[in-house]
Amino acid sequence: MLNAHIDAPSVASVEVYDMRFELNEVEARMERYPSTISYLNLLNSLISQETDVSDRGLRFVGIFRFIYDQVFGPFPLRAYADPKEKWQLVIACLEHFHLVLKMYDLRDEDIINAVDISQPSSVPPASNLEIQFPILELLKDFMSGKVVFRNIMSIILLGVNMLINERTSHTYGLLLEKAVHLSLEVIILVFERDLFLAEFWRPLYQPLDVILSQDHTQIISLLDSRIVGLVQLLLKANAAKCLIEDYAACLESRFDESAPVENTKDDAGVLIMQHLDSFGIAQLPPRTSKLALRISTLHQRAWLLKLLAFELHSADMADPLHKESCLAIIRKIFAQHSEVNYGEPNSSKTFVTHPFDAVNGTSKIKALELLEIVHFKPPDIGLRYPQFILNTKYHKKVEDILSNSAISEMGGVYFYSERGDRLIDLDAFHDALWQMLKFSTQPGDSPYNIPDKGEISEVIQKLLRWAWKYNKNLEEQAAQLHMLTGWSHVVEVSVSRKALFIEDHSQFLFELLDASLSVSASPDCSLKMALVLSHLLPNGACHSILLKLIVAILRTESSEALRIRQYALLLSYFQYCRNVLDPEIPRSVIGFLVSEDQGDDELNLQKIDKEQAELARTNFAILKKEAEAMIDVVSKDAIEGSEVLKAMAFYALDTFIDIDEEKLLLSQLQSKGIPRSALLEISNFSVKDGGRCSVDSLQHLCTLEAELAMLLRISHRYNKHGAQLLLSIGALEHLRACRAPELKSKGFSRHCGNMVGMDIAGEFAKRNVLVTSILRLVSCLTSLVDSLEFLEVKNKIVRDVVDFIKHHQLFFDQILSEDISLADEVTLEQIDLVVSILSRVWPYEENDGHGFLQGIFRMINFVFKLDVGSNGIGHFSDPVEKKRMWEVVMFKLCFSLASYLYFLITKKLMRLQVSDITGSPGDSIAQQVPTLDTVVYLLSSVTAALVRAGEEKVFFLNKIQNINELSRQEVDEIIDVCIRRDYLSPFDSIQKRRYVAMVEMCRIIGIRDQLVIVLLQLAECLFNILLIHLQDSNFDSGDISLLCEKLHPTLEKLEHLREDRLGHDLKLFHRTINMLKELSIRNLALKGIS
Repeated sequence: MLNAHIDAPSVASVEVYDMRFELNEVEARMERYPSTISYLNLLNSLISQETDVSDRGLRFVGIFRFIYDQVFGPFPLRAYADPKEKWQLVIACLEHFHLVLKMYDLRDEDIINAVDISQPSSVPPASNLEIQFPILELLKDFMSGKVVFRNIMSIILLGVNMLINERTSHTYGLLLEKAVHLSLEVIILVFERDLFLAEFWRPLYQPLDVILSQDHTQIISLLDSRIVGLVQLLLKANAAKCLIEDYAACLESRFDESAPVENTKDDAGVLIMQHLDSFGIAQLPPRTSKLALRISTLHQRAWLLKLLAFELHSADMADPLHKESCLAIIRKIFAQHSEVNYGEPNSSKTFVTHPFDAVNGTSKIKALELLEIVHFKPPDIGLRYPQFILNTKYHKKVEDILSNSAISEMGGVYFYSERGDRLIDLDAFHDALWQMLKFSTQPGDSPYNIPDKGEISEVIQKLLRWAWKYNKNLEEQAAQLHMLTGWSHVVEVSVSRKALFIEDHSQFLFELLDASLSVSASPDCSLKMALVLSHLLPNGACHSILLKLIVAILRTESSEALRIRQYALLLSYFQYCRNVLDPEIPRSVIGFLVSEDQGDDELNLQKIDKEQAELARTNFAILKKEAEAMIDVVSKDAIEGSEVLKAMAFYALDTFIDIDEEKLLLSQLQSKGIPRSALLEISNFSVKDGGRCSVDSLQHLCTLEAELAMLLRISHRYNKHGAQLLLSIGALEHLRACRAPELKSKGFSRHCGNMVGMDIAGEFAKRNVLVTSILRLVSCLTSLVDSLEFLEVKNKIVRDVVDFIKHHQLFFDQILSEDISLADEVTLEQIDLVVSILSRVWPYEENDGHGFLQGIFRMINFVFKLDVGSNGIGHFSDPVEKKRMWEVVMFKLCFSLASYLYFLITKKLMRLQVSDITGSPGDSIAQQVPTLDTVVYLLSSVTAALVRAGEEKVFFLNKIQNINELSRQEVDEIIDVCIRRDYLSPFDSIQKRRYVAMVEMCRIIGIRDQLVIVLLQLAECLFNILLIHLQDSNFDSGDISLLCEKLHPTLEKLEHLREDRLGHDLKLFHRTINMLKELSIRNLALKGIS
């Protein structure tokens, strides 16, 4: 529709003319503009969805000229019956201009041909509707100070005070605020292009800062620090550099007590630093007598610090003058005894910091002095009511009024200040209290219970005074956090980008970290302050550490001992970067923990995820720059080093692969022969190697474990491509040649004689881990069987895996014959892996002479009927402690077994009997085949486990939410349930007990959530098995009816499971249950008929 009346100029003129008539002749006479507003909003919505931007908006030039000439140009001169429509029109126009500037790019020829510089500036340039692009017209308007520029500046020049007044007293206040915000965004977009265009268009058109400088009131209106979101906009757009000097000049005129600027040609950051020299570290005005000034000065210092951080961040270190200015600023912030002459650009390249000497009274560095200014106990901002109201009957009603979070315009009692603080609207609060007290009297009340007007007035006045104090306390804490945030920005930029210019930077880093930790541990430090301080040395500092570690590893002169230590530090660094959030705890729980008492703008999951992703990306970017050299060094250590160095090197390679987001390192590793070398060493492992029972043997096992970890990482990180690479270099053949599984099948004691002790037990555990790692890698490689489309390649993988199984038949037989009820965690995982491997490839084996199928059937018949929730099952040192995790492992095994059974039913067309075949067990395979009764029994166990898991999750989540309200006895009861008494002593405080209880409850919820995921997958698999059989008409209806009688109660229980208790989507789950119920009821009905 949009293209239909825009592509052709003749059609476009008709359409635009119609809207001109509607606007100027119809709507303007009525002073109401609904059609134009709707028309513009529709056009903006349609244009924003356009994907073809090759014509740079030429198709829509008619629309642009209509908005430019007819709507936005004369909007200040029009009359408006409803002021809201005025700002709705303005917003629609500004959104269109924003689209024009954001969507389209210009070519060099467009810029060159747009202006005829031979014409004098007094002659207006020709504008041809056919050739002029909207973006060019708009930029020329701004760069010549024409109508759009003047109207936008008139919006901003309304002033902050008027904006605040309109926002709080009129219904169109929010529209006006949005218009200001859009105006600023449009100006930012112009700032991104004007300097470049001015090089072509001078003298007819000038950069925007030149246009602004013609009227200084425009600069002040743009740079008033009280406009919400301005600095964030400037920083985000990276276009505020040309405004900083003007802003600093405004600040200089605002503070009479500031030191005079001796050299106005100095860098803007230096100018800001001069204000901080005196004003920044001056004592704050007292809270009791000058609270408003105290709040204002905190915000002013915050903006100074943020602007200083921006100046340091954007410094052009290639410019000698700019570089020296930045060094002078850093020297002033982080060094002592440094008299800085800002006018001398050629100062020393580095400078020495001197630690604080408390004995001799040496002054602290400026950064710590600023931290001391902001370190004070914040006022209480809790909604705690005065004692007098708690003693009255109005307490609950007042609480109801304040618990409504809506703003006053929506019926609540709150409003947002110009700085974004949510405060109590005193007028709305007064009206709500008066209405509450006025109508609190019920018919029939005794005259003695009816409050008089004097009592009502006193209650209202006391509550209003309390609300005023609450507002001021909230504003002061927000100002405190604002300054602390600005301080942390300066420290972060300096530490991450400029610290190397300081000779003794380690010393001042230590002092900063020590001071920040001391403040965060102080009883005066609020939770929000502690969160800001916890980010003192964030990603930038981490990247600095990684860069130094890489440089240290690549040094020419080194030794094995040094390299081992360096690899340990490198692995510790990546371990620190990896686990910010515990992946096993549900995000709903973490979201509650990180959002509680932190407001909308504080720490949240999205921010954590963003910072974690940014940290990972930059880590890889740093590694990528030195990837070739690092791979050379680490590969050489992995092949030629000692056993310990080899293990550390392979773990380092494993970490590199883990952060390889661009999948660039695999080819380098392959060219160095690392995967092939690791597989060759694994294949050479023999029974003799595993039976030496020595320190060397244990170290060799550690190396093999590291090699397997790296190979498994290749398969996981690079997905199908990684697995195919391993298969192409004979991974399965090498794993088949490894004799490690034989150690388990032949027994450990045969190779160690009568030697006993902790070393032997430790080595046996290592061998067991080695076997588990081999099974993990084989299981990962077998996943290609389901993903490959080429039958020939699939058959090759199947044959290789089947050969591996046959070669280690004794091991597979032993695993399948394990007593599951007494198995430990490692054995259970090995059973699960063996079943997973067999389920993927063994159905393709026509001859089951090895007896694996009987072994799996025996296991199914045993495990499916096992009471997994029983306390007496499992062989652990602490059964109660391990019970929950054991449930997860057992049901995972059930899922693998059920998946194998489902494969036989669907691919091999096998059908299960309803109940056991008569005869002695073990006579034949047929008598060992699982039955549908067994499947229904397992489904019943799954249902009971789901109900238990949901109840536990809800119980512990409620306890977490109310952890601060629980008594010591209740907390101790929770700790007893979690079996964590060993973490506490009788003398520990209630705060520590609550913390331990909360952490353990989060851990339990994480385990329960893992269990729920496994149970839902298992239930779906069992549903599919039952559906196939219930829909098959070949079964005896009598037997099926008996099965349905057993199945129906379980389905009823499953039907009552709720998403809010389990925390997962159950729509498809319930749909399948309904299908099973219908089939079950139908079969029961057939039984009744028969």
